[in-house]
Amino acid sequence: MTERFAGKEALFLENTIFFELVASGEGREEFKDALKTLTEQLRESGSIQDAFYSINLERQCIAVEQFLRPDKLNELNQQLLKSSAAEQGVRFVMDARAYKAQIDKVFIHGITELPSGEPYEVFVSAQKRHLEASKKNFRTSEEVDFFNARVSNLNAGLKNFKELQEKAVFPERAAAKAEARKLVGEDGQVFRPNPKGDHCYRGEILKVTDTHAIQRFSVNAVYIHNLRDFPSNKTPSVGDVLAIRYSNARIEFVEPIPDKTQAKVRQQALGR
Repeated sequence: MTERFAGKEALFLENTIFFELVASGEGREEFKDALKTLTEQLRESGSIQDAFYSINLERQCIAVEQFLRPDKLNELNQQLLKSSAAEQGVRFVMDARAYKAQIDKVFIHGITELPSGEPYEVFVSAQKRHLEASKKNFRTSEEVDFFNARVSNLNAGLKNFKELQEKAVFPERAAAKAEARKLVGEDGQVFRPNPKGDHCYRGEILKVTDTHAIQRFSVNAVYIHNLRDFPSNKTPSVGDVLAIRYSNARIEFVEPIPDKTQAKVRQQALGR
């Protein structure tokens, strides 16, 4: 948990204590108010994008369940233990040099995609299965909202974890995505070419970094192409309107789009 969220964690703990008091009482309205407060904090996680914060929020939710479901105490204790392993997994990934060295040691032939099955991913998947199985016990709209917010929090933490992974394993790709994000904004989309089959990408080259070309797909979306995949005599430049065709994860050809078609391609991209 980062220090700037310590105050939020303390507030959440206060809410959990309050939850403990109302869970055993008859005051249904108090119960609903407490649940609403927890739900709001879980929803906030999506904008924070911090894996440690997400873990701590889910941990507090598990603690709430312990008050409500004493018959499930052993199962919930196991979830808390797994949350500890998930947290340690995040700390390891944040040590980018050590994590990259471990990945290179394990995958001796190299990798092109992020490895899966890390403790954090396992924890998130298990919690989502647990929540899905618990849906049959929901009785109110407040409980449904709490469920959705809890899943959203888990997804936000996982997204941040995958970003940390990418920075460690593929730092150049992560840097290119960061540059692309500046072009499309936080609500925009940054894609990579499909590594399977034959695909053609058409659009204007908006930016070329040291390692990647960023190509417009639409007004709010771009593709990033690794410069290493381009033929040596086909290096793109900013302003080029190109058709880039892939075959088996490699660029097969790069062709400029004729002038008469360029305006149409630009208009289609901006109109998407």
